[in-house]
Amino acid sequence: MIRTIWTLALLLSVHDPHIRSQHAELLDAVTAGARTSPTLRRLVDRIESSDVVVYLETRRSPSAFVAAHLSFISAAGGRRYLHVVVDPKYAGCQLIGLLGHELQHAAEIAAEPSVVDERSLAAYYRRVGFTAGGAEAERFDSQAAIDAGRRVMRELLAPEFRSSPVQ
Repeated sequence: MIRTIWTLALLLSVHDPHIRSQHAELLDAVTAGARTSPTLRRLVDRIESSDVVVYLETRRSPSAFVAAHLSFISAAGGRRYLHVVVDPKYAGCQLIGLLGHELQHAAEIAAEPSVVDERSLAAYYRRVGFTAGGAEAERFDSQAAIDAGRRVMRELLAPEFRSSPVQ
């Protein structure tokens, strides 16, 4: 685990990575995606230069309609901690596109200092986003996150952006 985190940190020239995971495949996806997609690279750079720390995890989604989601963990020591969960059935370009979508949410939160807990996160997305269904919990989305995920996918699949193949 530590080796994987430091590998990502070295690739991104970051000594205290703000995007962390115990899942090597997620860190590898972020690294490969950031090399290929200018959009994902900008999102990673924004998060790395912010007070937000994002923990990435894979876990099977209980809902067929939720491929990934972000939640607020806590605010402490001048940092805000977020948790992104991605369903492990996604890989390659789909996984990287989902990570682009969720990291756009993290970048939105990074730019909004009033988001310091679940309640302020929900209030923020009621203002700038929209309700995205989910019977078991109130869920939100933003057009910017939808657009970012789509843009990342286009960049991954477009020959002019490809420096190395992403499957």
